[in-house]
Amino acid sequence: MKVTKISEYNVARKELGSDGSYVKELITRHNTKTSKGMLGVSVFKPRFQSKVLTHSEDELVYVMVGSGKLWTPYETISYTEGDSLFIPAGIPHKVINDGESHLMMIFFFTYPEYPPTEIRD
Repeated sequence: MKVTKISEYNVARKELGSDGSYVKELITRHNTKTSKGMLGVSVFKPRFQSKVLTHSEDELVYVMVGSGKLWTPYETISYTEGDSLFIPAGIPHKVINDGESHLMMIFFFTYPEYPPTEIRD
């Protein structure tokens, strides 16, 4: 097996609405031989709120740029550049960019592609 390099610029964006917020699945089993994890990047425009997501796998997040909040039924956590988040599998959550600039997050799942996810409004 050899090292695989993936450029963000060669990966299709998945739009998250009409405001320009998006997700890119950078490393998955579809473009590498990974069987244990996937890596992606999310960019959220100011005032963006995601739908409520409940993933079947643990999620690790690193905040690259900006700040915001992560809502769960149990608490709302503020985060900023340089913070990391661990979101256990099965925890409903919503990403909120309540700032005036864009928010960029790197995310990782212990699954070879974006995991099975329940999405609610």
